Amino acid sequence: MLKVMNYLFLSVFILISTLSLKAATGDELASVVKIGIISDVHDQPERLQAFMDKAMEEKPDFIIQLGDLSNGKPESNVRMLEIWNTYPGRKYHVLGNHELDYATKEEIVGRQEMPGTYYSFDCGNYHFVVLDCNFILKDGEYRDYANANYYIDKQFRDLIDPEQVEWFRQDVMRTDKKVIVFSHETFDDIEIRGSNPVPNRLLVREVIREVNDRLPTGEHKIIACFAGHDHLDHYNRIDGVHFFAVNSALGFKKGLEIKDSLYEFVMLDDRDRTIRIQGVQSEFLNSPTDEDYGHYPKELIFPFIQDRKVSY
Repeated sequence: MLKVMNYLFLSVFILISTLSLKAATGDELASVVKIGIISDVHDQPERLQAFMDKAMEEKPDFIIQLGDLSNGKPESNVRMLEIWNTYPGRKYHVLGNHELDYATKEEIVGRQEMPGTYYSFDCGNYHFVVLDCNFILKDGEYRDYANANYYIDKQFRDLIDPEQVEWFRQDVMRTDKKVIVFSHETFDDIEIRGSNPVPNRLLVREVIREVNDRLPTGEHKIIACFAGHDHLDHYNRIDGVHFFAVNSALGFKKGLEIKDSLYEFVMLDDRDRTIRIQGVQSEFLNSPTDEDYGHYPKELIFPFIQDRKVSY
């Protein structure tokens, strides 16, 4: 009888230990999310392939491209998607302005199999929101980018529409997870000649502030925003929220091209409340001259994505 009792006790102990280990492992997996990010590839398949090769090695929970994968022409869009779709895991798209040089949003959303121009999804302990800032304001109406109709004064382009802002508010209010926002154009305040943060970005920032103000002092639900578009490696913190500009895969502009494809892998860790960025170090193909820089500030143009670690 004693042997039977000991056996039962041992069996129960092993079962509880196994379940506890599985629960702990599950919690740990949910707390740590790894993301592969690339932006502004602009129809350069070899640069996208370099990222895909690294993603296969790093095995992130998902990959995302922050827009301007192609110029929207069917042949170039399909060519880039053939490479993109080789990744066997989860993958997501953000609409960029240049995808809409030769296409409509409906065409790109269809080809890229996106759930919409803006949407959200969960991964681990985090909630991710993809926003669409590709609207022009004409005759008092917000209109979609389509077939290069957005080459107008910058105060009337790169906008987010009020309907989407309200959707964003309701979406983030519903989740109890930490929130990360992805967009092509930035909600940060950085503005140099040639770049264009979202002109009505304060609408989004007001939602962020409203949501975060509902939590105790020092706590944030919306913790970070990632954007591309400006071909800059830049970081800012506004009202406790981290704003990351993801450098272009190909460099800044003609004359400032870089040798290697740029991309980054981001580690979100809810255990120590950190965001770690592992970037790529490269170099300019040629030594840039003052003429190459033109009116752009040298101190903001880099041939790399800097490693960073921040807390939230």
